[in-house]
Amino acid sequence: RQKGFWLALAHDMRQAFGLRSQESLLSVDVTTKPDGSQTLRVTGCKGGRDRDVPIRTDQQRETINRVQQHVRDNGQKTLIPNNLLLEQGYDAQANALSDVGAVKKDSTNAHAARHNYAQERIKEGADRLTVAADTAQATRKREVKKQVKKTTDTTFSELASKYLDWSEKRHVSKTYEHKAMICRKFLAHSGDIAVTGKFYGEKALSNIIEYYLNTRPSNHNFNIHRKELRAVFNYGITKGITPAPNPVNNIDKLPEDQTVAYIPPQEDIVKAILAAGVDRPLLMVLLHTLARISEILGMRWRDVSFSQGSVRLWTRKRKGGGLEYDDLPMNEALKEVLQSLWEERKQEEWVFFNEDTGTRYNRRPKFMAGICKRAGVKPFGFHSIRHFAASFLADKDKISMKAISGLLRHKSLNTTERYLHHISGSQKTL
Repeated sequence: RQKGFWLALAHDMRQAFGLRSQESLLSVDVTTKPDGSQTLRVTGCKGGRDRDVPIRTDQQRETINRVQQHVRDNGQKTLIPNNLLLEQGYDAQANALSDVGAVKKDSTNAHAARHNYAQERIKEGADRLTVAADTAQATRKREVKKQVKKTTDTTFSELASKYLDWSEKRHVSKTYEHKAMICRKFLAHSGDIAVTGKFYGEKALSNIIEYYLNTRPSNHNFNIHRKELRAVFNYGITKGITPAPNPVNNIDKLPEDQTVAYIPPQEDIVKAILAAGVDRPLLMVLLHTLARISEILGMRWRDVSFSQGSVRLWTRKRKGGGLEYDDLPMNEALKEVLQSLWEERKQEEWVFFNEDTGTRYNRRPKFMAGICKRAGVKPFGFHSIRHFAASFLADKDKISMKAISGLLRHKSLNTTERYLHHISGSQKTL
């Protein structure tokens, strides 16, 4: 129990202050202002900017006091034990929640505490922009203080809140967070403008949106934000919240230069595998399954059937965001690698086990950079291995696009086509 006490304290911090998972592990400092009021200095925020959250309640004071006492008693700077790196501490927290069945759909995961905190603040009478500043971007609070007078019209924050509630139940967390980020940025720039009434139906609303889009740093970013804002208003029209037409439809997309994803030559793939050392099996499994890294790191031994010669891969990269699986046949090379891992296993659950944290790996963000450096090749990531394998197979005359699409587990051949780039001469020689 004492061993995991720091995780319990992180949970209390998320509940008391509405923090993200990483923030709950790193935020321990309190600032006292001249008037006697106190704020928690939130560290580890998205975008790298710290923010201050007011300490308003006795529960918050009692929670941060316990956290600071624990940190002092253990000679730490944060809640993460000194023998763990940041990534290891973050993974340990995620795995602990997973082990007790804390999942998004039941609103029991780490992020649920942020939503509960926001709802409680709103019940207390705080406006949505103040809550957004407390939980996400207080560094921009000055930008959102200037609000339009309250009317009976629907405001953007009300529309966006309903849309994001809808999105959270249907999209994977990464997609939901992306949509929420764009809504927050628009809100911070434009204020909580009315999206119905006198503004709607005139050019003013389109002009406000276009003015915001013109602040984006590139044509590509302009188009991404345009797409997401258009989706917000389409939702409002579909649900009868806002009238047609969609104000974003009046704003044209900007031209973008076509880009091609980098696919390492086959000789670089081989060099990276040779340089991987004890981690070579991970790259071999990625290469022979054409899987995403999250699918391989989440692979359990129960997903591997040597008798049937198949592996089961789970993914959320499907419409609706639900967890789905596909069974793939093992070739001899994959079977040999997995058989070796099975014989040398340290536990019975995870194929790729992290001995430092006592559970699976959740992420390996610096893994490929280090291997590419040791191999002396141009840096590439895990997903480039998937692109390479698909492109390599596409260069074989006897392998159909439908077969490659099946290996990639795409639901659409159009998606597969995006993977099939021309293979360089060095890829064709080996």
